[in-house]
Amino acid sequence: MANESRRKAAVAHGRILATVAAGCIAQAAFSDTSVEFDAGIHSRIRQTCVRNAPGLPNGGDAVPVSKERKANTQGMRVDSYPWVNAKWREYTAVLGFGHSFIEYFEGVTSPHSERAYRLPDILYLNNLYLDGTGVWDGFMDFRIGRQNMTENRRSVLGLDRLILDGTPGDSSVSTYSDMARFRFHFDERRSLDLFGLYDCARNTMSMGLSRARQRSLNRLTSSDSPDMDQFGAGAIWSDTVGEAMPFKAYAILKGDRSYERKGERQPGKRIATLGVNVRPQLTETLSLDLEGAQQAGRRTNGRFAGGTMAYLDVVYRRECPWEFKASPYGHAGVWFMSGDKHRLDADDSDTAWDPLWRRISVPSEIFANGAHPGLRYWTNMLWLNGLVGLDFGRMHRVEAYSGPIFAPAQDELGGGDSSFKGVLSRINYFFPIRLAPANAHGMDRCEVFGSACFELFNPGDYYASSKPAIYVRWLLNFRF
Repeated sequence: MANESRRKAAVAHGRILATVAAGCIAQAAFSDTSVEFDAGIHSRIRQTCVRNAPGLPNGGDAVPVSKERKANTQGMRVDSYPWVNAKWREYTAVLGFGHSFIEYFEGVTSPHSERAYRLPDILYLNNLYLDGTGVWDGFMDFRIGRQNMTENRRSVLGLDRLILDGTPGDSSVSTYSDMARFRFHFDERRSLDLFGLYDCARNTMSMGLSRARQRSLNRLTSSDSPDMDQFGAGAIWSDTVGEAMPFKAYAILKGDRSYERKGERQPGKRIATLGVNVRPQLTETLSLDLEGAQQAGRRTNGRFAGGTMAYLDVVYRRECPWEFKASPYGHAGVWFMSGDKHRLDADDSDTAWDPLWRRISVPSEIFANGAHPGLRYWTNMLWLNGLVGLDFGRMHRVEAYSGPIFAPAQDELGGGDSSFKGVLSRINYFFPIRLAPANAHGMDRCEVFGSACFELFNPGDYYASSKPAIYVRWLLNFRF
């Protein structure tokens, strides 16, 4: 009955979103002849090769996140995101879809017809929202409907360590969530963001493989059922102290519904997060990024839930000091997330930091494609890291980072008394092939850009395997 109620609620939710968007488009079309229509598509093609993907710490070299993928895999994926919008005055209605084609060349032993990931995979509703910019004489901006949580790889709400991944479980570039957000501008320095969102764990508004449509998007471990829906709301106050110290103070409520793991019902969770992010500019080239947050709440079985997060980063950036017009940048920082000794015990209190909607904390694709349980809810982490890079202009840069990862709590996932997860290192190269000029129209909007990366993870005593894990990927984007 509970699953049926959720299914009906999801269908009703989708109909409401569709009605809102359709009504807005109709209003724009018939109330003013100045309505402007636009359409486009963003496609990407990538090939990946993974060797010794990290698996369960206690489970040998690799225990895959599903029965489909092994420690060594190689494959290709094509994702496409066609969209159309209608703009009228300060309002824009947007409709977009996501389409995925996946094919593994190695590392998948099950018959092709039985795979959860295969070609073709799924077509799903990616965006359906109404956007308002500068409403009430510039006092308010809003966006209501299914929308991405990121723009240009950054959080739309300005909290990169809290609100970034809407649906990471579908393994695509999409980060959508069903969300309503409002921003009120009081002056040039002060603003207030209010938001509310609902994440369905299943691709309910989709077509394609049944296994793809029922794939869990919010799971904690590989064995979780696709019924752990989430909801949340929050307020973010942005201001500036003096001339060079912007800060954000936030209060966020989040709820996880009860879900099933290996046939047993797991409790849900209700948790509140209070935090502050401050970014003082020390000199022309040096700045700090400081953030601290505390959580408190309850599991639905009455047990305590709460955690702590702290972040410190020293950031360096200098604009074009050389004749070849490159800007060097870098940072050195530490990121702490509290852990829990009985993280997967349903009858125990939960003292691990809840990453909210930033499930993949470290910028790592080997973990995003690996097999660690709780992968998309990475927590219990102390990460010391440094990054250096050169920025050559729009969409053109090279950067590398490295650092050790520790486990503050000796949780049940690590082997024995282990506390050292390992060293994660990565080098990225982002390059443009063709970029559109400002205010381009027609075919001049076509853009082609790409990236390549090499990633290395040397596991520590937290893992049963000592084999270094390697990830290699190239990616091309086509945007019109």
